[in-house]
Amino acid sequence: MICYLAKAMKDGNLIFIDEIDAKFHPHLLEYMLTLYQDSQYNKNGSQLVFTMNNSHIIENQKIFRRDQLIIVNKNEFGESSVNRIHTTENPIRNDQSRVKEYLEGRKGGISKKLKIL
Repeated sequence: MICYLAKAMKDGNLIFIDEIDAKFHPHLLEYMLTLYQDSQYNKNGSQLVFTMNNSHIIENQKIFRRDQLIIVNKNEFGESSVNRIHTTENPIRNDQSRVKEYLEGRKGGISKKLKIL
């Protein structure tokens, strides 16, 4: 898969990957995401859209800015809504834990029944 991602970066393609954290070692995933953010390596503006369940990655400010994180919520009818984790109306400070906000259900993405106390 890393070869496809390297080619996508070279060609400036848009890539979608479901559960990217299931396919890569955590260190390799962090390295690859860092390369995607670096314009020296991603010269053609390739974009990577992915889902993951690894809350550790979202805490790493070297990989993601807080405005790049999006939570998808599903209601009781199966309808999905997309919400940014950081907005002007509902901001996250730079020194605030993104993982804590997420795991406590303040930003969505976690059922009220599954909230960690």
